Amino acid sequence: METDPQAAEVKKSFIAILSLSAIIFATSSSAYRAEAQQSYIGSMPPRMLTVFTLAELVTGAPAGILHGIAMVESDDSDSAIGDDGISIGRFQINERYHSMRARAWGEYDPHNPSEAAIIAGHIFMDNLKQLGSIDLALCAYRQGIGGVLKNGPGMWYAERVKAKS
Repeated sequence: METDPQAAEVKKSFIAILSLSAIIFATSSSAYRAEAQQSYIGSMPPRMLTVFTLAELVTGAPAGILHGIAMVESDDSDSAIGDDGISIGRFQINERYHSMRARAWGEYDPHNPSEAAIIAGHIFMDNLKQLGSIDLALCAYRQGIGGVLKNGPGMWYAERVKAKS
């Protein structure tokens, strides 16, 4: 099976980040843990290393935005299922596009918090690249880029996500 080079890089980055976080958190000394995190992740306090910050490191999508999306979409529930079973997990990832997203960014499980956060980050960043605005990118997360261009942005969604960020 041929693998997309970008997807392979994302997967390598994700594994490296998870490995690093496991090493950091396996250390018994909280002072050492805090110092290690400072040296590898900048000034981020230890309590801030979440699936959202890991996804931010992998995709560039702001952790706060990803948290806001998860809160608005599912109240941050990994078991959420919506749209008659089409939208799955905390980010309510529309599974009609699973194969396209898996080809672009690697295979994922929408119920897995880390994998879903990374896919949501990629979706948001792709929207941002194409639309050039955080608000429009957020609206496109809900409506799709075509929906934003055709019907106009549902700005209420962007405002709601930003309020939960």
